[in-house]
Amino acid sequence: MAYTTIDTPESYFNVVTYTGNGSTQSITGVGFQPDLVWLKSRNASGDHVITDSSRGTGKQIMTNGSNTDSWEETEQSATNRITSFDSDGFSLGANAEGNTNGDTYVAWCWKINGGTTETIAAGSTSYDPSESTVQKNLTANISISEYQGSTSFGSFSHGLGEIPAFTFIKSKTIGSNAPMSFLHNELGYENGGFLSTGNYTTSVLFDAAPTASVINCKDVNAVFRPQGAKSYVAWHFGDEQGYQRAGLTHGNNQADDGTFIYLGFKPRFFIYKRYDATGGWFCIDSKRKTQNGGAQPFMRMHTRTAEGSATGGANDIYVDFLSNGVKMRSNDSELNGDLFYWAIAEKPTVSSGGVPLTAV
Repeated sequence: MAYTTIDTPESYFNVVTYTGNGSTQSITGVGFQPDLVWLKSRNASGDHVITDSSRGTGKQIMTNGSNTDSWEETEQSATNRITSFDSDGFSLGANAEGNTNGDTYVAWCWKINGGTTETIAAGSTSYDPSESTVQKNLTANISISEYQGSTSFGSFSHGLGEIPAFTFIKSKTIGSNAPMSFLHNELGYENGGFLSTGNYTTSVLFDAAPTASVINCKDVNAVFRPQGAKSYVAWHFGDEQGYQRAGLTHGNNQADDGTFIYLGFKPRFFIYKRYDATGGWFCIDSKRKTQNGGAQPFMRMHTRTAEGSATGGANDIYVDFLSNGVKMRSNDSELNGDLFYWAIAEKPTVSSGGVPLTAV
C-alpha cells in the first residue's frame, strides 16, 4: 500500500464548477489561492483557457477559436478573463471565454508558489539568455518554466529536481505549426507529441530523455526556436506517491471487467489518451463525476466541443473511481489498446502515518 507525504491533496489541487454571469464575479471554494487555472465551458463549445501566476492574469494560453481541434494559437492578452487569483479561488471579468451568461464551466486549479519565481541556469549554453524562469512547489511536484529556444538543439530547466512524469509545452509567439506539445516520461521522449487526436510513434520534438534538471529539445517551432526571452511556457508534473501518477496501461477490451490501474489513491482528476491509434484526450474528475454508476461527464482536452456524458455500457467512455485507482468499464476503442494516463488524488489510500483511509 502506498504511503504519502500529502494527506490533504485538496491543499494543492482542486476542481470547481460555476455558472457564468456575463459581468464580473468571484469563484470561490477552491480552498487555496491558485497559481494555475485551466478552465473550459461545459454546456457549450468554447476555448480551453490556461492562466498562471508566472505569466500573470492578463495572459492566456488557449485553443484556437477558428479551429475546433487545434491548440495552434499564440499567447493571448486579455484583462477581462481571469482578473485575479484570490485566497479561495479567482475572479473573472466579462470575457465570453470563461464567463458567458448562463453557461456552465469547470476549472482545474493548482497551487504552486504564489507567483514567486527564480532564475535557473539552463543545461544548454547555445542561446542567450541561457536560463529558465521557474516557479515550483516540490511538495506537490509541480513547476512552471518560461524560456527561449535557439537555432540548434538545446535544453531548458524545469526545477523539479527529478525527472518530470508529464510536461506540457507551448510557444507564446508561434501559433501555426506550434500546437501544445507534451512529454510523458514512461512513453519516452521518442514518442512525445501534440495535444491532438493523433497517435504517437515517432517524435520530432525531443532530442534526448529528460533529466532531473532539464528537458532536451530539438529546434522546432513547437518547443525550441529563437523567439525572444520567455517565449515558451512549460508546465511540469512529477510523480508523487499517494498524490500524483503518470503511467502507461493497456485496455483489455472487457466491458464488464476492464483493466484496473493501481494509483495508491482515489482520483480527483484523471486524463487518459490512446497512443497506439487515433483517439481523444479525455478528462474525468470527481467534482463532475460524483458516483460510480449513472451519468459520467467527461471533457475532451484536445477540442473546443462541449462536455460529453457517458452512461456506461459496452461502447461508452466509462471508468469507476475506486479508493486505490481506476477501473475501466467499457470496450470502446478509445478506452482500449495502449493508453497513457495522468491522475491526481482526492484522497490517498494510506495516510502519511501508515493508516488506511476510507474513500468516500
